[in-house]
Amino acid sequence: MALMTILLLFGILLFPDHPELFTTEHLMKLPLEWPLIVLALLVLLAIGSVNTAVGQELYKYRGADGEWIYADRPPEDGETVEKRELESHRVMPEVTVTHQVVGRVVRLKANNQFYVPVELVLDIREISGLEYPDPDPDQELRWMLPPRSDTTLVSLNSLENGDAPFIQFQFTYLPGDPEAEHRPTEPYRVPFAIANDYRVMVVV
Repeated sequence: MALMTILLLFGILLFPDHPELFTTEHLMKLPLEWPLIVLALLVLLAIGSVNTAVGQELYKYRGADGEWIYADRPPEDGETVEKRELESHRVMPEVTVTHQVVGRVVRLKANNQFYVPVELVLDIREISGLEYPDPDPDQELRWMLPPRSDTTLVSLNSLENGDAPFIQFQFTYLPGDPEAEHRPTEPYRVPFAIANDYRVMVVV
C-alpha cells in the first residue's frame, strides 16, 4: 500500500495533466512487478527534472570603487543587482591527436581543449614510408600540452623509396601536470560553477 501511495504522489507531481494514469484502480490492474518498474522510472524522471531545472545564475553589480563585478551569488550588502539565468549544460573538453601532410612531411598534432595542462603519451603501433628511428622500448613518447593549445608532436619526412607514408598510433592523456605543487596560503572556493558536476582529482 505504501508503494501505491508513493506512485500516486510521484505521478501526480510529475504528470499533473494526466491524473487518470495514476489512480489506485489503474495501478492495481498492472502486473505485480510493474509498480516497482514505474517507481524506478519516476524517480529517474524526478532526478532529471531537478538537474534540468537547476540553472546557473549570474549576478552583475557595482563594487565599492564603482567597478562592475560578475559573480554567481548576490552581494551580502543587498546592493542592487542585475540577474541573468545561464544555461547549465556544458561540453566536456577532450584531447585529440591528428596527422597533417605538408608536402613530403607528416606531422602529428595534438589539440588540448582543457583549461589546464595535459600529460599525453603517444604509442606508435605501425609506421612505414616515413623516416623514423627505432624507438627505445623503455622510453615513452610523452608530452606536456599547455592549456587550450595546439602542439606539434612529431614531424616525419617521407622516405625516398616511393612507399606511401603510413602511420598508426594510439594515445592516452591525463589532465594535470605531475610536477605541479598545490600550496595554497588560505582556503578558497573551488572555481567551478554551481549546479554542475565536475571530476576533481587530488594527487598526494
